[in-house]
Amino acid sequence: MTNFEQRWRKAAKWRDFRLKKVTHWHEDALIKLDRISWIITPSPGPTGDHVVRITTEDDPENWHVQVQKYQVFRSIYSGSVRGFPKFVQDAEARKLVCGKNMKIDKSIHAAYVKAIRSGQHFVYIENQYFLGSTYYWPSYKNAGADTLIPMELALKICSKINAYEHFCVYIVIPMWPEGVPSSAAVQEILFWQGQTMSMMYQIIGQAINKTGLADMHHPQDYLNFYCLRKHESSSTESPFQTCNSSENRALVYMAIGCHSGPSTWAFLRIVFANQTLECMRKVNSIAKTNWQIYAAEEYKEMTGHLMQYPIQVNKDGKVTTLPSHECFPDVGGKVLGSSTNLPDALTT
Repeated sequence: MTNFEQRWRKAAKWRDFRLKKVTHWHEDALIKLDRISWIITPSPGPTGDHVVRITTEDDPENWHVQVQKYQVFRSIYSGSVRGFPKFVQDAEARKLVCGKNMKIDKSIHAAYVKAIRSGQHFVYIENQYFLGSTYYWPSYKNAGADTLIPMELALKICSKINAYEHFCVYIVIPMWPEGVPSSAAVQEILFWQGQTMSMMYQIIGQAINKTGLADMHHPQDYLNFYCLRKHESSSTESPFQTCNSSENRALVYMAIGCHSGPSTWAFLRIVFANQTLECMRKVNSIAKTNWQIYAAEEYKEMTGHLMQYPIQVNKDGKVTTLPSHECFPDVGGKVLGSSTNLPDALTT
């Protein structure tokens, strides 16, 4: 709620409405929920949120996560919110990063890093795209995407490989970021994403070779990228029914923590309960089959929405596109993107 209020107060400036003699309405721009009796809100105390729960504690569909307290993390800078400290000393006391006359909250990045370093068996991540750690990319090292998360994941896997232990990393991203996949902006983001994947897989491949496990293991035994898609069957009642698969391919929109239905939740429970090499290979087999069905010319029912991201990784960690699939089906645009003349700051 604090995050929303700070963002709202930054955006809701009553002077934009050219109203005179208004000195305090910026506070009233937010509704005071505790003043409206018919809106249910949490009450003070350890059980105060019970009144707003939509399921009971014993609901079998619940996920039970053991935490000491709930925390909200975010990535935002002072130009987008109102309420950040004005002075550097005060900002640093609140663990904000200061620079270029801005204060930046990177708590979500710090939380990711801490979770990765604390992981024992697996890491599961969903995001709208996945790029970072430019300082170790095969090329374009100065692109500016300096987030540590890709490198942290690669190093975590390497530490497990060196200890002859298994570790799974599942990363689910859209097939392409929001926008037209062949547009310059999306193509550049996909290019940065490809650089990130290449960097991670090459580090893992080197660790596998160094420990003498190359005959038994592949980089995708540890790290995999997936996307969510679906095949929609043609209606038998439609006069325009077709067996052409391109008519039936559809995107599954995803948000962090929000999947496409009960079948996906069931799948994730199985994955999280069985963190073994055999489990990851089984998941990869299913995801690969789903991609082949999705990309085929003729319609066939998919076994789920989870597909392998359409890349190919060799034993040394080199990333290429799948044979005959340099571009996305139907819509075009290179899977691994291409560099453009856009300023790097716009796409990293």
